[in-house]
Amino acid sequence: KCLATKNYPATTIRLSGLPSIARCKNLLTGSKNALQDKPFASKAVMRIEMYCFKTWKKQMKKFTFSSMVYSLIVLVTIIIIGILYNDGKLELKDIGTGLLALVSTFLGATIAFRLNEDKEKKANEEKQIQAINSALLIMIRQHNALNLLKKYLESFPNDNQAAFNMPALQPPSYNDLIQDVSSLEFLINSNNPKILLNIINEQERFYQAIESWKMRNNFYINEFQPIVSEKRLKKHSFSNQEAKDVLGERIFETLIISVRESRSHIIKSCESLPLIYKELREVAKKQYPNEKFLDYKITE
Repeated sequence: KCLATKNYPATTIRLSGLPSIARCKNLLTGSKNALQDKPFASKAVMRIEMYCFKTWKKQMKKFTFSSMVYSLIVLVTIIIIGILYNDGKLELKDIGTGLLALVSTFLGATIAFRLNEDKEKKANEEKQIQAINSALLIMIRQHNALNLLKKYLESFPNDNQAAFNMPALQPPSYNDLIQDVSSLEFLINSNNPKILLNIINEQERFYQAIESWKMRNNFYINEFQPIVSEKRLKKHSFSNQEAKDVLGERIFETLIISVRESRSHIIKSCESLPLIYKELREVAKKQYPNEKFLDYKITE
């Protein structure tokens, strides 16, 4: 089908269910835009035959061993009833009573099974909806946390100013802002399975942004501030050369690089989080269109 549609887009070829080989050939060769290329036509027919055979094999696999056993039991029961009735050992009333009891038992068991199945399905759906809303809430909180750090960084015009003059603002640990990936594994079977990988990547990006901020603060407190206190320096009066001469190249370069890296991670995460949030919410609404999900406008 793919081969025919690709080479002859004007030719409509429809395959549904398990079509017969003859029907496939008629569809291929009987259209108004008939395939004039005989070698190509024969190859297309051969591929359709392979498609039919594979589809038939898939359907045959559905007949499990238990299905065969049940079918055999029903067949043997019908044969036995037929033999007993033919010998006069069973009357129609007995057969009717037995069938009524059998049908009642079967219906009762089937209804109970369906109700239990529906209950489990509903509970599973509620669990999945709760997992999605939890993931959305975590993204909102992650974005708010990083956005505060971003605004704090933007109050300093450049990396040099931030490196020497920005106090070591200590944010919360944010240990609770971790995505529960195991509860979101069902997204692999959604219309956008890549969303799970995007969520994992976003979680790692957030972690990297927070860690880079903490590393800068620790270095600022443990390495830079002791030198400033010891030599009684005024941070605001530093020029690049003076700072390098006083602090040494290692501390000077580390302060600049740490601020630069921290700013880069925070900005990238602030830009990507709204996109992943929107993507996850769209997947959720497609999978559960009648359910409510967190709708919080987060912007870059």
